[in-house]
Amino acid sequence: MQTAIIFDLDGTLCNTIADIAASMNRALCAHNIPAYTQEEIQSMVGHGMKELCRSAMPRGREPEWEQVMKTYYADYSVHLCDSTQPYPGIRETLHSLRQRGLKLAVVSNKPHQNTEDMLHCLFQDWKELFDCIQGQDPRFPVKPDPASLLYVLDALKVSPEKSLYVGDSDVDFAFARNAGLHFCGAAWGFKGRQLLEDLGSEFVIDDPLELPGIIDRLS
Repeated sequence: MQTAIIFDLDGTLCNTIADIAASMNRALCAHNIPAYTQEEIQSMVGHGMKELCRSAMPRGREPEWEQVMKTYYADYSVHLCDSTQPYPGIRETLHSLRQRGLKLAVVSNKPHQNTEDMLHCLFQDWKELFDCIQGQDPRFPVKPDPASLLYVLDALKVSPEKSLYVGDSDVDFAFARNAGLHFCGAAWGFKGRQLLEDLGSEFVIDDPLELPGIIDRLS
């Protein structure tokens, strides 16, 4: 059975935090809520936009998270690639894996349309690079519930034990574990090497170009 490599998006394929933080702060300011630093917002991401908006609400303003989220989405859909870029080595790694005949996919907590728009903007050959793309969709609970990942594995016709999920956070680690995949931690991402090691990640790499070597170890 063929091997599949499935990627998280934010903090793994692309450094998206500057645009996420900017849109979130514009949404907060539109509702007269104080802004956060980029570092503070980075510490909140990983569990989907609902949880980020809930975390950002000051005491007494908790019921307003949904209005803030709507404002955020309207802003972010316009600004999602203002500063965002793939991490160094990502493009080369994807092409290297593709040349080896591996199936590649993206599964993210980012809304599906935003996920497709970002990949279209940043990877001209995204439709050739990725066999399947799945962003947040009402059909599936957000990560770390494994439903969206299992759906993609079924679409790719690959088994979990022959597949690897690459992500940068505790949510990604749990996502892979819940679906029965191998997991590789992306130490260049939002959460850093120490957290990924403390979780007991099977693999942790500092550079995307190390990923083909991980595949060799799984073969």
